Amino acid sequence: MKKLLFLVAAAGLQLAIIGGLFARARMPLVVGEEIRVAVRPVDPRSLFRGNYAELTYDFGSLGPDLLDGIPQKMLGRGQVIYVQMEENDGLWEATGASLEQPEEGISLRGRTDHRRWWNGHLRVHYGIEAWFAAKHDAIALEEQVRDRSVQTIAVLKVAPGGRVALADIEARPRR
Repeated sequence: MKKLLFLVAAAGLQLAIIGGLFARARMPLVVGEEIRVAVRPVDPRSLFRGNYAELTYDFGSLGPDLLDGIPQKMLGRGQVIYVQMEENDGLWEATGASLEQPEEGISLRGRTDHRRWWNGHLRVHYGIEAWFAAKHDAIALEEQVRDRSVQTIAVLKVAPGGRVALADIEARPRR
């Protein structure tokens, strides 16, 4: 009886941990503020990962102008960094970065890449660099990318702590 109780408790603990990880990852989708950013999709299909689009953002590579005031020696591999965002003509853009979360405004929480510097820019990952889709949606996204008259927009949800989740991909005519 004790062994059965122990097994049930162990299984319950494992389910609680997995459920907590899932809830933490989905939290921005539930409580986050919605913003739209320009995106550059690449490689919509992979034999190993399924139908997905790899996404890149302008704020995935931070130049010296955005890192002003942060000593380079503080930006080690895996360093948490907050990128301040401001809306400009319906799309949000990076306006600065800091190692502490700003008290006001919207900021995205990211981590520096293991290949931190590239052409003088700091590479940052936010966990929103891939969009998984059904096969027909991935093919449509691939065609959309080729159409230079269409701009691809990522709809992000940003939770108060800066955690961000990818909610949707939209297309709009280029201006």
